[in-house]
Amino acid sequence: MRRVLFEFKVPFDFFIGIDSVKIYSYPTFILIGFLLFSQIVKYYERKNNIKFLTVNYVFIVFVSSLIGGKLFYLFENFTQNFENLSSKNITKGFVFYGAFIFSLISSIVYFKIKKISILKALDILAIGLPLLHGFSRIGCFMAGCCYGSETYSRLGVIFPKTYPVKVHPTQLYEASFLFCLFFILLKCYNLKKENGQIFLMYLTSYSVFRFFIEKIRGNNVGFLTDLNLTHSQLIAIFIFVFVLFYTFFYSKCFLKNKF
Repeated sequence: MRRVLFEFKVPFDFFIGIDSVKIYSYPTFILIGFLLFSQIVKYYERKNNIKFLTVNYVFIVFVSSLIGGKLFYLFENFTQNFENLSSKNITKGFVFYGAFIFSLISSIVYFKIKKISILKALDILAIGLPLLHGFSRIGCFMAGCCYGSETYSRLGVIFPKTYPVKVHPTQLYEASFLFCLFFILLKCYNLKKENGQIFLMYLTSYSVFRFFIEKIRGNNVGFLTDLNLTHSQLIAIFIFVFVLFYTFFYSKCFLKNKF
């Protein structure tokens, strides 16, 4: 892992107090993922004669995902964060499901206002999302965060924060799964019979994977003591149940006609 990819020395003191520029791995890999994601989405926009990936849309989703990811983080660490409320606690930490749920809600509202087919747009987004998410997990690995629990496996990795203990590189497990999911969804897109099927495949596949990967996540602090489940596992269950409910009860008699 390498938190800082590159560091450039500034030859002249153009800015007060700045003598070097650091390029961090985490935002770099997120940027790579976003560029690939945007190219995939633009390709399928042209293919389906639909347009939604605009600067305004990206900004709305970006802001909503930041708010959602931060709020869910504060909720998962409620006691710790609100007893020691500080700028450090506010700026650190992020939860994927919070970002995903808030960005999904804002996307649906945006598509509804712009009179864009919601299910068709979500299908297109679902193809590119595993790429964006997968590269962000590689960024997590490089930054040394979101690692797994202790292991004696040959796959174990020693991070600076876990030294000298080997832990599961759950970031790489998840990235591998997401890249495989990308190719599966890419293949299935041309085989779909109704709009929304690819997005449902994405939701189902990731929720099942996330439920089980949580078992070996090493930084889980959001346990629900009565159920012995993490918050992410509970959300994964809700998503899985929703997909089943949608598939068997509403796919043809309600949502298909509405959207």
